[in-house]
Amino acid sequence: MRDLKNKLTTGKNTKNIQGKKGKMFGYQVLGFGSGGDAGWDGSAEYLIVGGGGGGAGNSSPASAAGGGGGGGGYRTSFPGFIGVKLILAEGGTYPVVVGGGGAKSDSPNSNSQGARGGDSSITHPTITDIVSTGGGGGGAVFASGLPGGSGGGGGNAPNSSSSTGAGNTPPVTATPVMPGGQGYPGGSPATNYESMALPGGGAGGAGSYAEGVPGGIGATGGIGLNNSITGTSVGYAGGGGGGGATLAGHKGGGGGGQAQTSGSRGFGAGHAGGAGSPSHNVAAIPGADNTGGGGGGGSAMTSSPSASPSANGGSGIVVIRTPGDVNLGVSPGTNSVATLPSGEKVATFTVSGNLTT
Repeated sequence: MRDLKNKLTTGKNTKNIQGKKGKMFGYQVLGFGSGGDAGWDGSAEYLIVGGGGGGAGNSSPASAAGGGGGGGGYRTSFPGFIGVKLILAEGGTYPVVVGGGGAKSDSPNSNSQGARGGDSSITHPTITDIVSTGGGGGGAVFASGLPGGSGGGGGNAPNSSSSTGAGNTPPVTATPVMPGGQGYPGGSPATNYESMALPGGGAGGAGSYAEGVPGGIGATGGIGLNNSITGTSVGYAGGGGGGGATLAGHKGGGGGGQAQTSGSRGFGAGHAGGAGSPSHNVAAIPGADNTGGGGGGGSAMTSSPSASPSANGGSGIVVIRTPGDVNLGVSPGTNSVATLPSGEKVATFTVSGNLTT
């Protein structure tokens, strides 16, 4: 991955750097989003979130539980005072990739991890590529959580050798809004296996847990981050909750920074990370699509045939926001361009395609 540099600007008054193709324009602060003739220097705000990692499940021992998937990597320039912006050119066509959510671990094998989510990106020869790595898959009893934008949580059971996956992998330079780069690791290993499996990390912090007693809750997925680049505040890239060690009396962990709030399962609405499985034979909650949420981890199955109760990660998203006089176009038609009340335009990619300016 290449760092954001050269053809990016750190502020609205910074002079643009001429791209290899296309025509750049002068840009004034007062003209931003006005839709008038003030011109445009190619500066664009962006939000790029990778796909969330899949959760892992286990079938044995009966007190085992799988780790939650990590939230997808999270990179943004919005609002404008944060970090650096993307520089585009008139008449350009920019390939956009939206990473898919990582698959859950369907194998009951105690060495089977959830899959890593897909990377999301915008690339072109005339710009510095921006890539957000998919979240790491959750770990099983004897297989650690995978690294990624945010890391997957490890599995848990007696004598487990599983550990958490690293976040911000490959590394991205920290910004004021993202001191963790593009994400955080999964939750730290518990010292008491009966507590719970480990949660996936999120864009806003690592997963968390509390050493439990029978009847306690599972580990909570790492909190994601809210962003209003689309004109509406939405939570992105929360980690998946860890599965509950149900024979030890524990429920599944909450997703995306939300604590478990019911007697049966974790509450998975927080920043779209899925909740962990609350008990044997009850499925975990998947990460929400187009948010990069990690999938919840599963508990051991007691039914025959065994099947994983873990959950898939959610797909990622790419959003580009420009002044209103920019002629934005997207393909395929599943993607969209909207005009905000401010006059600014927002291109939203829920599937891979092309951005034109």
